[in-house]
Amino acid sequence: MTEQIDLIRIVSGKNRSALRLAEEAHRGVRRKGTDFPYLLHPVQVAEVLAGLGADRHVVCAACLHDVVDDTDVTLNEIREKFGGQVAELVAAVTKTLEISAAPLEEQAPKVLELARTGGPDGVALKGADLPVNGTDFVLDAEERGVAYLATIFGADRVLPKLDHYLRLADLIAAELDDHPLYRRLSSALRSRFAELRLLREQLGTREAA
Repeated sequence: MTEQIDLIRIVSGKNRSALRLAEEAHRGVRRKGTDFPYLLHPVQVAEVLAGLGADRHVVCAACLHDVVDDTDVTLNEIREKFGGQVAELVAAVTKTLEISAAPLEEQAPKVLELARTGGPDGVALKGADLPVNGTDFVLDAEERGVAYLATIFGADRVLPKLDHYLRLADLIAAELDDHPLYRRLSSALRSRFAELRLLREQLGTREAA
C-alpha cells in the first residue's frame, strides 16, 4: 500500500497508551519463526489503518488486536482503559472457541461473521491484519526457502493454512469492495494475496510431484 502513514494517529493519546500496553503484554515474545519482537506486528497493522485514514479508535484497536488472543489481558481491561468502541473491535477479531473448534477449511466464513460484529471497522481491522501476515509468509519463503513455512505451521499444515488465509482474504476483500474508506484495503488484499496464491500453487505442484 502506498498511502502516507499518519504517525500521529499511532503514537498520540490513547494510541500511545495502547502501544505501551501491547508492548508490556507481548514483551519477550517473538514473531513465530523469527527474531523480531511481536510488537512489530500490531504496529504494522496500525500503520495500514492509519494510512487509510481510519478513525483513532480503530488504530487504537489495531495496536491491541492480539492481546486478548495471545496474552492475559482481558476485554474488560481494554474496555476500562480504552472504551467500548475499542473493546468491541478487539472482540471482533479475537478468535472464539467455536471458531477454534471448527475444521480449518470451515473457519474463514466464521471469522468474517465475527469481524462483522464490529461493523465495517471490524472487517477492516481483520483485513489489515491479513496482508501483514501474507507478506511475512511470502518474504519468509523467499528469504529462507519454502520449507521454512513448515516450522511456522507444521509440516502437514502449510497448504491448509495458506488455503485458509486465501479464502479469508477473498471474503474480506469482497466485503470491503464498496466501502468508501476501505475499498483501497480491498485492492491491497487482492494484490498482496496474488503473491501468496502463487506461492501456494508452487507448493501444491511440488507436493504433487
